[in-house]
Amino acid sequence: MTSIAIIGAGPQLGLAIARTFGSHGLDVALISRNRDKLDGLVGKLRAEGITAAAFPRTSSTMTRSPGHSRRPPHGSAGSTSWSTPRWGRSPPPL
Repeated sequence: MTSIAIIGAGPQLGLAIARTFGSHGLDVALISRNRDKLDGLVGKLRAEGITAAAFPRTSSTMTRSPGHSRRPPHGSAGSTSWSTPRWGRSPPPL
């Protein structure tokens, strides 16, 4: 069976994506930090006949890219992303 992992799953966009792919026969893995919220989302999906599972993650179980620190550079607004795409800040041309 084909599956999809939704990282940072929430009650709006994440749930909508899960419903879309799940209704087309994919198994859904929801990954987020809050176990209780994940369980609620999985319950909704299962009630709709979608195979779904919750995978809670905390900062202690997540990994960062090598060489990146937890602190943003001095003077920056900060970011939740600890890695940079290989092509820099802009996506490659299409």
